[in-house]
Amino acid sequence: MRTALETLKKEYKGKKLGDNKPIGGRNGRLTDDKIHQLTVYYGSAIRSHVNDLESMKVACWGMLLFILISLINILCFSCLLPLQFYT
Repeated sequence: MRTALETLKKEYKGKKLGDNKPIGGRNGRLTDDKIHQLTVYYGSAIRSHVNDLESMKVACWGMLLFILISLINILCFSCLLPLQFYT
């Protein structure tokens, strides 16, 4: 997992994504801390389900979906902050 993410980060080094932000670097999305966090979560999902392949798959997908949903929630709430609600 770590090697694949680091390879992806190297492939996109110096390139901007669709929203004009880099994938790596200090202000990028895929920092070394995020790579470490994903690796720890992925490893934990695998180690906690050693004897059952199906539950291992569910745990790995659950980890990825949790991170994706967390990112979506952060983006959605940051868009709503400037709005004022009137009651």
